[in-house]
Amino acid sequence: MMSRQPSRSNNFDLLRLLAALQVASYHGWERLVGRGHSATLDALADALRYLPGVPIFFVISGFLLPWAYTRRPELRTFARNRVLRVYPALWLAFGLTVAVLAWHGKIGLASLGSKSMLAWFAGQLTFAQFYTPPELRSYGLGNPNGSLWTIVVELQFYVLVPFLVAASRRTRRFPNLPLLAVAAGSLAFNMWLSRRGLDRMSSKLLGVTVLPYLFYFALGTLAFSNWDRVERFVRGRGLHALAVYALFSWVFSARLGLYSPSYWPGNLAAVASIVLLAWTTLAVAYSASTLGERLLRGQDISYGIYVFHAIALNLMFEHGWRSPASLGALLASSVALAAISWTLVEKPALRRKQSGARGAAAAVAMGLPHAAVQTAQVEPADAGS
Repeated sequence: MMSRQPSRSNNFDLLRLLAALQVASYHGWERLVGRGHSATLDALADALRYLPGVPIFFVISGFLLPWAYTRRPELRTFARNRVLRVYPALWLAFGLTVAVLAWHGKIGLASLGSKSMLAWFAGQLTFAQFYTPPELRSYGLGNPNGSLWTIVVELQFYVLVPFLVAASRRTRRFPNLPLLAVAAGSLAFNMWLSRRGLDRMSSKLLGVTVLPYLFYFALGTLAFSNWDRVERFVRGRGLHALAVYALFSWVFSARLGLYSPSYWPGNLAAVASIVLLAWTTLAVAYSASTLGERLLRGQDISYGIYVFHAIALNLMFEHGWRSPASLGALLASSVALAAISWTLVEKPALRRKQSGARGAAAAVAMGLPHAAVQTAQVEPADAGS
């Protein structure tokens, strides 16, 4: 790892909030409004496709998680802190989902005798949030909270972080080689899986592993690991990066039609767009870097918006709410639920995160850079989801 750590003054919280709003907005437009209802909304939706929230989350995670681990490289502490970030809001969302489903007669005492429903309960509370039993397919969009498939991917990122850090340390002459190999392998797997066909059951299962998305994460990790060299290309260059990314997207996608925004890049133009998106994400994070702190004042509702918006979306879809006003109601309700979750559940849980001298001692034992030891008592902004 590099000798100088990134600045803790950044806009990652604000970026996560915007990414979560992008996901909620696009899902709402797609399911509650649809193309052709409003030319303005259609144009905004088309623009939002080029700022995909989930890949942005993955890139941010790739940058922040190794940072958090190198500052506090105890596996037990790292795992505890990640659990405190992910599960309290997730379990609250599960409770709300169960209540909504019970209100609609989809869940009752008889569900406790159904193996598929018990598997769904277990999956929602642990790491298989992508599973939906047949009994719930008739409600809403066919999945009570379809956005949660990324949770299991994020959890796999958590597991891989210590191995990626260790691999980089053991190849001191070429510390980037393991990350580059991981990124290349993941990208190749992503392309293979998309060409194989995503409708097969085996493809769906592979699609909720970390393998197709690890290259997004690796881009963030490469930036963190090479911060001494990368910083000058991102700090203060947010507007420049946005302009370059917008121009590239307009020329190669909108005008030439060489690719469409997707989690599944099919050619070099699409891969280049992802690299530019990662650069833009980091550049915005480190431009006017106090903006997020001034606007949010320590309130981080991005994760809540992500895990709660699909609950509201399913409810509106089930009751036939289809209009631009429904989209506004979806965003308002998602923000409200996220604010409640942050105040009552997430913020109190985050206060229980461990920090302090034990992390610094572990950093010394691992032979990590002096800067990592100096800052071991300071937790960077978490990856969120």
